[in-house]
Amino acid sequence: SPYQPYTALNFTDYSVSQNTDYLYQIEAYNIAGVNRSPARNITTPYCPPTLIFSGNPISIFEGQSTTLTWSSTFTTSCTASGAWSGAKVVNGSEVVIPLPPPSVTYTMTCTGPGGTAGPQSVVINITPLALPDWREIIPR
Repeated sequence: SPYQPYTALNFTDYSVSQNTDYLYQIEAYNIAGVNRSPARNITTPYCPPTLIFSGNPISIFEGQSTTLTWSSTFTTSCTASGAWSGAKVVNGSEVVIPLPPPSVTYTMTCTGPGGTAGPQSVVINITPLALPDWREIIPR
């Protein structure tokens, strides 16, 4: 037999690709001979997308910058919303100067053939700059 003897109650195939057709058939050996199952055509689904979105630092003083970083898998596009907007690359980073205090929210959503990852948000806390409490004293 060209097949190696194999005994198992279940089988997991880790060599498959997403959205691909595979044909499986089971052979069961017993004393009387070989019994084959009907062939089964299985189509693997698309993998669900993932997204990791973060900001560093998340607490700044007014006028300072922060870096937003994101990475995604199984995606074809990412879109920014909230304090920023528009199409973004599927893996990247961007330096922003958030305004106004006390906080700003940046949101990212990524999509792929297997669905949507997100929305995920990063809140940047902004401490306003304050001038000293000056008093003008005019002699009279």
